[in-house]
Amino acid sequence: MPKVVNFFDLIHLNERLAQQGLLSKIHLRDTCGKQTLWIELPSGEKADEREKIDGQELEKTKEQIEAFFAIKGMTVEFDLTGGKNFWIV
Repeated sequence: MPKVVNFFDLIHLNERLAQQGLLSKIHLRDTCGKQTLWIELPSGEKADEREKIDGQELEKTKEQIEAFFAIKGMTVEFDLTGGKNFWIV
């Protein structure tokens, strides 16, 4: 039976990110046969600084996502083209 991410999971995950001082937000897309989630990184003004911060923010966010779902007995897989999209496997 496929594992399902519900809206309460999403709320708790976003709260966890905020408690860790991360500005990222997690969003859910429900498509036929599979839920896809994606990471929204905070926007910034200076491109050079933003790229460095985005990379750090993304890595820390991914760590928190993996830890959150591991507690629920779920495994996360991130896309290979940037890692902002992910799903439960």
